[in-house]
Amino acid sequence: MKSSIFLVMMLISYSIIASEQDELVFATYNSPPYQYVDSNIIKGTTVSTVQCIFHKLNQKTTLSFYPLKRALRELSKNNIDGVFPVHANDKTNRKHSSPISIEKWYWLTNFPLEERNTLDVLSNKTIAVVNGSPAHEWLLETNLTIGTLITTRAQLLKMFITGKVDAIIIDDNEAYRDFQFHRKIESVEHYWRFIKFESHHLIFSDQAMVNNPKLIDKFDEKIPVCNPLSLKLSLNEKQVLKKYLTPYLSKLYNYLTSAPSITELKEVFTAVELDGIDVQWQSEAKKREGTLYNFVYKSALSQFLINLQNSSSTAITEIIAIDSDGYTIGLSKITTDLYQGDEAKFLNTYPGGPGSIYISDINYDESTQIFQSQVSFSVPKEISSLGVITFGVNVEKIIKYHDLN
Repeated sequence: MKSSIFLVMMLISYSIIASEQDELVFATYNSPPYQYVDSNIIKGTTVSTVQCIFHKLNQKTTLSFYPLKRALRELSKNNIDGVFPVHANDKTNRKHSSPISIEKWYWLTNFPLEERNTLDVLSNKTIAVVNGSPAHEWLLETNLTIGTLITTRAQLLKMFITGKVDAIIIDDNEAYRDFQFHRKIESVEHYWRFIKFESHHLIFSDQAMVNNPKLIDKFDEKIPVCNPLSLKLSLNEKQVLKKYLTPYLSKLYNYLTSAPSITELKEVFTAVELDGIDVQWQSEAKKREGTLYNFVYKSALSQFLINLQNSSSTAITEIIAIDSDGYTIGLSKITTDLYQGDEAKFLNTYPGGPGSIYISDINYDESTQIFQSQVSFSVPKEISSLGVITFGVNVEKIIKYHDLN
């Protein structure tokens, strides 16, 4: 009997030890609203994302709150299993996860700043940044001289308002949620200039990767479930995208006006074939041949769209022509699905008639590492029988060279 009890106790002890060994320890740092401490509990949008992912992986975790530099030192010693969120200048580094959050960075300056000479002008100004922050890391990579290192974002804003520094980096997403922030900066002369979209990641320790080589892949798989990454476009940014696309849309409308009438899919394929159109398309697109593939991708319309996209110097990432039933009948780049009639790009334009425009949120494309949006226009009936034209655009590239002040 005693031996049985002893055996049970040993098994329980072993189970507890194994459980403790399986628990992963991560560090994060103070950066509201993404991560902060409230009533001794670590909270925030990024914290919630990471906790959701590990919950879905049935992985026990512990969170610690450190200054970022200390957290990275602990990581290098393998004393903790990971740190988040971090700036990843090398997106191919397999210790970094896919993005778990995205910031929209702007220069906030007390002088006008033009894109073409940004670095030259800033090199003669006093720049302040939070010590150890992703913005600090980026400034060091950019070789810009940092005049002042401070410890909190609140201090950063105070120094700018009091005129002690000329330029700081602001996360636009956070700023636009903070009414007090705008009240404060309205009291001083200030200018905005878009810098970049900044993706943040979780970085794992070397030991964590050795213990679980598939950990990053499992983590990345759950990100879209816990936090489908997207960014809202401001009204100014939407206007910039529409203005940029206007000449391309005009060229397309001129082509459609002079081209033969568009043949819709329902005029060529039966109802039964249309029901399975996406399956057929995926099969033929993979082989790069077939009746449907030739009809859509080898058409004169698609060739025009390919040339139109190429003329944009990568600012336009794709162009899709959709018929009145929601089927793609022309495209500049192979898509996964041919039927678009159940998607926002069609539902928010075609039913509204001519003049309807829909601009999607910004999404991060992991394969191309581009921040993209889709801008869709309902086609006037006097121009063509087409229903909708959708432009995929590299938002970062387009708005970077337009003044949004």
